[in-house]
Amino acid sequence: MKKLATSAAFAGFLAATESVLAAGAPVNIAYPINGISVTNYFTSSFTTTCPGGQNAVKWYIDGVGIGSTTFYDTANIQFLHKQLKGWHELRVVASCGTDAVKFFVP
Repeated sequence: MKKLATSAAFAGFLAATESVLAAGAPVNIAYPINGISVTNYFTSSFTTTCPGGQNAVKWYIDGVGIGSTTFYDTANIQFLHKQLKGWHELRVVASCGTDAVKFFVP
């Protein structure tokens, strides 16, 4: 009976793990975190994963394009940017998805 309960618990763990892995977003902004305050020279980091062939990604701050590249499968982008005081939005648009965060420069 104990062995059956352990097997059932392990099967549940595997099912939960599969759900989490399947929910991976095609674009994931790691930093800045949505709603955070940053210095006017802030760093940003994001990853995008798009299947099959050549893909493109562009990133914008407050609707103004500040960078772009083409890639196969996965791109991991990190950059440093100077920003004026106030609320701003970082938006990343890839061939297969998009993500956006808002941040504040005091």
